[in-house]
Amino acid sequence: MTTDAAPRVPARRRFRGLSNLVGLLIGLVERPRWLGPKNSDLRGDRPLPLVCLVGPSGADVLDGLAEGMSGRTRKPPFARVVAEKGSEQPDEPGDRQPVLPLLEQLRQGLRLPVYGSTRRARFRHYHLVDWLTRRSAGKAVQRDETFPTVQALREWHTKGRPAALSPETGGDSIWLRLLTLVPDLLRLARFGLWRTFGEPRWLMRQPFMMPGHSTRFVDFADRLADDRRGRESATQVEKLLVHAFLQDLRAEFRPRRLRPRRWRHTSYVVVLLDGLTQGNGGWKLLRLINDVRNESTEHDPLLVVATAQRKPDDLRPGEAPWRAQEAGAALEAWENGLPVGRQKLSADARFLFLSIPDPGGDGPSDADDAAWRTWDGHQSPRPPVLARPWALVLTFALVVAALVSTVGLPAAQRYRNDCLPLSIGDGVAVRWMDDLDECVGYSDDASQVFGTDERLKRAQRDVFASNRVAEDLHEVSGRPLVSLVYFGDLTHAEESPGTDASIAEELEGLHIQQRALNVENYDRPLLRIVVANGGEGMRTARRVVDDLLLPMIDDDPSVLGVVNLGLTTDATESALGALGDHGVPVVATTLTGTVLPSLSPLYFQLVPPNGTQARAVAGYAATLGVRRVMVYHPDLSDNYLRTLVEESANALRERGIFSTPSSWGDQVGEIVPACGADTMLFYAGRENDFRNFLIKVVTTCGKPGQEQPIVVGDDTVSRFMAQQSVRQDINLAGRPASFVSLAPRVVLAEGKCRPGGTGEADDQALTAFCEGYRKLPEDKRSGRPWPGERVGLAYDAAGLFVHAVELNQQRRRVPDPLDVPSTTQPPYSPNRGAIAHEMRGFKDYQGATGTIDFTTSATGATRPVGILTVDNVGDDNALPRCAYEYENNVGKSC
Repeated sequence: MTTDAAPRVPARRRFRGLSNLVGLLIGLVERPRWLGPKNSDLRGDRPLPLVCLVGPSGADVLDGLAEGMSGRTRKPPFARVVAEKGSEQPDEPGDRQPVLPLLEQLRQGLRLPVYGSTRRARFRHYHLVDWLTRRSAGKAVQRDETFPTVQALREWHTKGRPAALSPETGGDSIWLRLLTLVPDLLRLARFGLWRTFGEPRWLMRQPFMMPGHSTRFVDFADRLADDRRGRESATQVEKLLVHAFLQDLRAEFRPRRLRPRRWRHTSYVVVLLDGLTQGNGGWKLLRLINDVRNESTEHDPLLVVATAQRKPDDLRPGEAPWRAQEAGAALEAWENGLPVGRQKLSADARFLFLSIPDPGGDGPSDADDAAWRTWDGHQSPRPPVLARPWALVLTFALVVAALVSTVGLPAAQRYRNDCLPLSIGDGVAVRWMDDLDECVGYSDDASQVFGTDERLKRAQRDVFASNRVAEDLHEVSGRPLVSLVYFGDLTHAEESPGTDASIAEELEGLHIQQRALNVENYDRPLLRIVVANGGEGMRTARRVVDDLLLPMIDDDPSVLGVVNLGLTTDATESALGALGDHGVPVVATTLTGTVLPSLSPLYFQLVPPNGTQARAVAGYAATLGVRRVMVYHPDLSDNYLRTLVEESANALRERGIFSTPSSWGDQVGEIVPACGADTMLFYAGRENDFRNFLIKVVTTCGKPGQEQPIVVGDDTVSRFMAQQSVRQDINLAGRPASFVSLAPRVVLAEGKCRPGGTGEADDQALTAFCEGYRKLPEDKRSGRPWPGERVGLAYDAAGLFVHAVELNQQRRRVPDPLDVPSTTQPPYSPNRGAIAHEMRGFKDYQGATGTIDFTTSATGATRPVGILTVDNVGDDNALPRCAYEYENNVGKSC
């Protein structure tokens, strides 16, 4: 078995102090990390010296340095240039020589690979300045002397750059391309707009050639032309070229946006410049770099290691170069003297001179013998983990995954569930409840509607359209704007039948009130409705109040109160207490819980409490002469159910009627209903279970030998009656049922509210309501021949606030006698506390549902209730008829 011998590497010269020199260069080439170790005061970029190796053997050192860097796996970007040939590099035929031939040679020799790539530096700034200094503007043929320069800039992109420059350009910034490719945009240069983009912007801000004396970039560019810069300082032009060259190197090392170049470049750019003399421009170039660094005060990543036979006399005069073995001390002395040198703009502030011993001097030490191996084995530091391509890809993927999981998926879920409003303003605030899969919050704009039922959504859009009309009229006329929050349970689980129709009824009642007020020739207040959703069963009512409604109410003084509150649950009671503590009036439309008035001093109720309802049921049972009343109810989980069952037992006991409560567990189908014509079944539960309750009664008591009992549902059953979809069942066809109505006056106003009907002459409030109800288009009414009770209750609730504002506005205001009399009165702005007190004094407010007297009771104790019977539950068009009415503790059959 044979192996090929490794190629022999020519021995490189070793001399005394080589190890010190190599150690110096290793330390200078390695770029400090941005977050360095705690025991180091060197973090981020630092100033780099112009290292000059003085002596006849300097070229050997540069050869050794270049050889070592070429063989590394991770090599620093570097170029090896012989200065003696700098002026001998011809340009393409017909092209003018560059102003600084040696600088152009450096640019051509430099390669700046991003590790893992071979992309070259683009040198955008340098290319533009170099081209501008080589060109001739020629004789102006237009009145504008800069016209040739403008044309030349356009040709720079449209007809191609000079062939000698085009391979390494890498493209200019998008702004310069646009401003030169599009003739119309070139005209903008006359107004100085070029100064804000890319290379032109930098050129107009840099310190050399005083660009501020040119009002436009094209003027400055024209000054750089070969035949136009006769009055310009040649040194300033040369400094501008060097500065542009260094700026391009800075740009390659500077981090931009999400591209962490700053951290991937772990080594500085090394230029090995051999054979400096006064005649080949080498010393001139280094002097220019020294001056540019002093005057620009910016760090750049260029490390120059140059060789020369001798040190110029005017640089560090009187000082001999440091010996190579003193390299470390020389660097320390240079760093200590740099602050003063650059402040004084010293011509030699950046130079560090080291002498290379001639052959035949002191022999190398052991460390010097190993110096080249140390140099060859030194690798550029690895980029930080987060700056490596695979880490960037992984980080990007993780960021995308995090955004998708935290933003994208929730946003998609909210979009699917109509919880992502198209426009979010002061009138819209929603929140997706992950644990409940519901969208809660408030809205006064059609960009956000709650629920899935088409009638419910249409009712919200109608209310929101009227909001816009009211706001416009308010702006034009200055009429007071009354804002009310309708707070209800507008969403529910998909499998739940819900009560969408009953909620739509209340919004329709509010809409009727809005339409009546949105008339231009009226001087009455205007009405704006904010629809708020507390979720199914008002489970999130308190959270919505605390997090969303109260901040909105604080910011909007036009919000005078809250209407509805859904149904009596623990969450509703908590929300009511929070609103009361905040001084917000609440007018409940259908709540009957006995404890509610004690939770807020600003609570008003349009319907009587459970005690009145229970006494009406007991009176009806007595009128029918039933032998017993069975009270069926679910688990008594809230105050509404507890007080209703308790009050029913008390009322039946007072009537001498035997009653038995019966509770079901998880399913209402677990009950065993009592049958018999002399038996009344009182359903004291929620509307969602009434359908199955009624089917259970019909199927159980429809067997041979059984008689159907009388079924009476509590006030929540009115929601069931309003929901056409849940009444369509073959078992309910032809089956009668009764329920407690909290606004029987409106429900029974079938003739007055039907199109073409007329009301009684002395019943102005109901007549006005029915007139507004008839004016609703056919597709915006319930479709039934009678209005739902909630339409009238919501209509009256809004009317109470409007009437209170009217009374408050009419109160006499006495101006301050010390003030100067004014011919104009300040605009009236109602206060919610004052409006609540106005309502507290209502004694005979005439509403569509009857007289409202809050002086006797703010909880509707004097208000009427009725027991209505629907003879065919399965027929949505069946008219309810009055079976029993109860008012002021007096009941009678209808």
